[in-house]
Amino acid sequence: MTSTFDLSGTVVMITGAAGGIGRETALAVARSGASVVLGDVNGEQLEVTARAVRELGGAVATQQLDVRDAAACDAFAALGPQRFGRLDGALCVAGVNGHGTILTLTLEEWRRVIDINLTGTFQCVRAAAREMIACGARGSIVTYSSGIVLHCPPWGTEYSTSKLGMLALTRSSAAELGPHGIRVNALAPGVIRTSMPRAGSFDRIAAAAPLRRVGETTDLTGAACFLLSPDSSYITGHTLHANGGLYTA
Repeated sequence: MTSTFDLSGTVVMITGAAGGIGRETALAVARSGASVVLGDVNGEQLEVTARAVRELGGAVATQQLDVRDAAACDAFAALGPQRFGRLDGALCVAGVNGHGTILTLTLEEWRRVIDINLTGTFQCVRAAAREMIACGARGSIVTYSSGIVLHCPPWGTEYSTSKLGMLALTRSSAAELGPHGIRVNALAPGVIRTSMPRAGSFDRIAAAAPLRRVGETTDLTGAACFLLSPDSSYITGHTLHANGGLYTA
C-alpha cells in the first residue's frame, strides 16, 4: 500500500525493521520520501529490508540493535544526524509477544517482555527526543502499543502490562516534549498477520471482527505515515487504534 502522506526531506528511525510490521512500514516511509535509519536485533534480515529500500531508490542507514541496550539505542538515534544531518521521526516498533498467566509466568519471562517492549521503547523514545532537540527538529515519535489494552485477557499478563505501560509512557512523553515541538503518539494494532506467535487462530479472530478479517502489515502503514506527517501536527498524546473494530463489542 502506498502512503499519500508526504515525508520528503525528513529522516525517520525505525526499530524492529527486520520483518513484519517494521519492514512494511520502513518501505512505506521510504516511498513517502523519507530517509530511513533501520534497526533490529536480526542483522541479516535487517539488511534484506535495507536492500528493499535501496531498490525503491530510498536512502537508508542500518544498525543491528537490541533495544534493551541503552547505549546502543543512543548510538542508533544518533545515526540520523550523522548520516543525514537530522532526525525528524521515530517509529518504535520493536517488541515481542507473551502468553503467560499470573500463576505460571516466570520472573525471567516477565523481565524479558517488559525489558524489550516497555524499557526498550522508553530508551528509544528518550534517545530520539534528545537527538531531535539537539538538531532543532519539530519531530514526531510513535510508540507501538496493542489493541490488547482494551480488554486484557486472562493470558499474556506480561504483554498486556508492557503495552498498557507504553500508553502512560506515550502520554507523559507527549506532555514533556510538546514544548520542544515534539509530538508523541501511540499506534495500537489489533491482530496482524505476522510470524509473531499468538494465542488463538486467525480464522477465529477474523470471525469476531466487524470487518471479518485480521489485519495485514500494510493496514498499518498509512496510520504510521499520518502520525509522522504534518497532517497530524495538532495530535499528540493520542492512541490510534487500528483493529478492524475487533474490540467494539
